[in-house]
Amino acid sequence: MISPQPWQHLLLIILVGATVMLIRYYLEDAHYSTVVDSGQLSNMTKYPDPNPDAPWPRIAWLISFPNSGTSYTLRLLRRLSNRTVASNYGHECEMDRNGRSIPVHPDSPFGPFYRDTKRKNPDKYIITKSHCGGRCPECGPSKYLETRRSFLISCASGSRMVPAINTTGSMREKVHYDPIQIVHRAIHLIRDPFDNIVSQFHHLQKERPLVWRDRYPNNREGFQKWCREVDSVFWPEERKSRLIDDDVLQAFVGVPCHGEFYRYIQWHNLAFEVTRDMEIPTLTIRYEHYADKFDKQLSDMLSFLQLPSVGEVYEFQSGKNYDSYYSDNDRTAAWKLMKLLVTPEAWDAIKEYETK
Repeated sequence: MISPQPWQHLLLIILVGATVMLIRYYLEDAHYSTVVDSGQLSNMTKYPDPNPDAPWPRIAWLISFPNSGTSYTLRLLRRLSNRTVASNYGHECEMDRNGRSIPVHPDSPFGPFYRDTKRKNPDKYIITKSHCGGRCPECGPSKYLETRRSFLISCASGSRMVPAINTTGSMREKVHYDPIQIVHRAIHLIRDPFDNIVSQFHHLQKERPLVWRDRYPNNREGFQKWCREVDSVFWPEERKSRLIDDDVLQAFVGVPCHGEFYRYIQWHNLAFEVTRDMEIPTLTIRYEHYADKFDKQLSDMLSFLQLPSVGEVYEFQSGKNYDSYYSDNDRTAAWKLMKLLVTPEAWDAIKEYETK
């Protein structure tokens, strides 16, 4: 019998080691690749929460770029489950008799806060509104450029109401909590970028004074004028920014509201990255699926949050179609910009909108 040569022993060791590493990789990937699109929910409840000793109910973020359908999602889940919901933004929430926001967990006084206390607490997960960061309208790169860390901090930041000093009533106070300790799941809500940005414009119509609304009518012409003027105001700052390279600056040309499209892509890039870094189960849902896949998306959310279905469905009123707000050239230029900025993970989530 021929004895194995030393190099054969070495090759065997290398092959065994590589096999072990490959097995470990796939096992870890199966455990930590926890971003799941709506419709692929089958194994989500098998993922353990990051902190098994955390109190119930546990925080499940509803993270969304503004005007993506957050309010509807919260109302739908609250009404159907007959369970309360929460928010990072205490000024939107119920207060106690002393004029203070009511935290979900007493040992986390900086939030999140109950939206109302009339309904029962969820047994497992309480859906919690967060818009995170990098989302300011009508602002320049010094305000909207974000890192993973700054974005995560913003996701866990908000406000609370406290008794006013030297006067009656309450006042708003900025707060921040530790997300690693109390956030255990996330729902990532996505909307068509073109509709999302027009919806942002419509939201500003409700907030801005009459002189602003007269300058920018609530129609295609008003939207395009607003885009042109906002783009012009912040163009000098964008050109000077060391974090916006020449390729991106060139791609800005021809994109109405190019800053909004930049913020939209940056926001979703970072939302995927941060929830992955946190190693929390994350369900991706879409605003448009309330219109064409309502039952499936609702079932996925209830299962993911382990909520009962005991109340009435809150009817979805489909938004207007904003295709006319953009020319074909606008859309082509905007997609060119977005593809330049988007990460592969975020692209998988938004690419369906390119061909809708």
